[in-house]
Amino acid sequence: MMSLQQRNSKKLIALILACLLIGSTFAAAETVVIEVGGGGPENLKFVPQEVTANKGDTILWNFKGGNHNVVESSGKHSCEMKEDPTAFQSLTNPPTGNFTLEITAEKDTITYMCSVGSHCSAGMWGVIYVGGTEPPTFVKPTPSNKANKDNDNNASENEMNNTGKVAGIVIGSIFGFAMISAIGFLLVKRCRSKQRTVPTAEGIKRVVDNTDQATKDTHKAKLENV
Repeated sequence: MMSLQQRNSKKLIALILACLLIGSTFAAAETVVIEVGGGGPENLKFVPQEVTANKGDTILWNFKGGNHNVVESSGKHSCEMKEDPTAFQSLTNPPTGNFTLEITAEKDTITYMCSVGSHCSAGMWGVIYVGGTEPPTFVKPTPSNKANKDNDNNASENEMNNTGKVAGIVIGSIFGFAMISAIGFLLVKRCRSKQRTVPTAEGIKRVVDNTDQATKDTHKAKLENV
């Protein structure tokens, strides 16, 4: 039969082992820092772009500048957000300047991106290899992502609107020039018509003189016939 002292000794040993295990777990946990943007050539990048982590580690994204966010993506071949209610997502330029994620999986490959504009397709994406597993190849996210499509659509709409505006200006200018020319032509024609029909003082005098002369000639002819 085990004595009380032996039972207490075993409990103490078990407690010590548990404490050592817990202590080693916390001691092994690390904080992996990833810089977000920052202007210049690094503005559309996560630095480093690919990191490894283990269960219990914390990923810390440190925002250095620019308009960026951190959004979990749907996979290595996509720049679209992961459709999962548990997917992580930060604010754009969080007030604290930081965003953290605790690794809870033993082994996983976590992909993320910046969903602002077309930043992802421009190269602003990253990967976290959990459990020290790093695939031999990694396919860069394709530019055919939702955000990029929206930008392309907006660009096309803006281009069409600008083209329509230019066409409207040209057509309006032509129409306006034609109207002004027509009005000018009518005014000139009317002025010339008035110049032809309105008698001048000299013309009136000539008519009066001719009338008087005709009257005199008629009177003279009558006297000669008497």
